[in-house]
Amino acid sequence: MRKAACIALGLLLALYAGLALAQRGQSPAAKQAQRVPTPSFQALLYPHRDEGGEGQSGAGYGHARYITADDMKTVVAFYERATGEKLTAAEPGQCEARDGWFFCDDSAGPARPGVGERPRRPVAICLLVKHTEAYDLTLVISRAVGERHTHIVLDYFDKGVSGANPR
Repeated sequence: MRKAACIALGLLLALYAGLALAQRGQSPAAKQAQRVPTPSFQALLYPHRDEGGEGQSGAGYGHARYITADDMKTVVAFYERATGEKLTAAEPGQCEARDGWFFCDDSAGPARPGVGERPRRPVAICLLVKHTEAYDLTLVISRAVGERHTHIVLDYFDKGVSGANPR
């Protein structure tokens, strides 16, 4: 499981760097499209999370890692409402990117020649990376087959709050 977590973290960091570079050359229209209401870190915390998670927050930023007994579909539905983004793929393993935004459903294994459908993985992972003029958000939701908990990792930074940069 640690190997999978390290691979997921490496993928996340690579995606974050790629989106940061892509965002530099955005058109004014693309930047305007990113002006959406800025959610607070507290509004992004899943309401039915188990006690014992970990994280930190301050004026305009927050990091959290926690679990919930709710199924993945319920958790994804909450974050779709909270972020205003569609977080379900048309098919497992589908990824999509546009200016300042990346979503990936990493629930399918590698494609195999001659097989039409990619095999399901024993763990479902939903990844959202969103950069707007107002805030940056990274969200990872995962659950393994047979597991009793859905895992949520959240990183949030409100660019409009003075002194909010803990990095």
